Amino acid sequence: MPYLILSDIHANLEALSAVLADAAGRYDRILCLGDLAVYGADPNPVCEWSREKATAIVRGNHDRACSGMESLEDYRPGRGGFRGLDRRTAHSGNIEYLSRLPRGPAAL
Repeated sequence: MPYLILSDIHANLEALSAVLADAAGRYDRILCLGDLAVYGADPNPVCEWSREKATAIVRGNHDRACSGMESLEDYRPGRGGFRGLDRRTAHSGNIEYLSRLPRGPAAL
């Protein structure tokens, strides 16, 4: 059974769509290694896509920061705030979705 393994989508729906189009017909299941949110312009559509399409997914360090489980400042000193999914732009329970994902690797 072929898998498509994705990681570090970072709310970039355009890039995700391009990867999915390129891989079309060559996989049966999707595994996601986290970091759905932060940086890109489309955090909510990316989270919603993962809810529907990912067979298995773990929470990445940016997902932890987005969901308030840790501070992005803790591992990206000087970066301060970040674009992407946060409590001001979330809808459809996406922050809760990120916080409930299975634990992924620890932040470096």
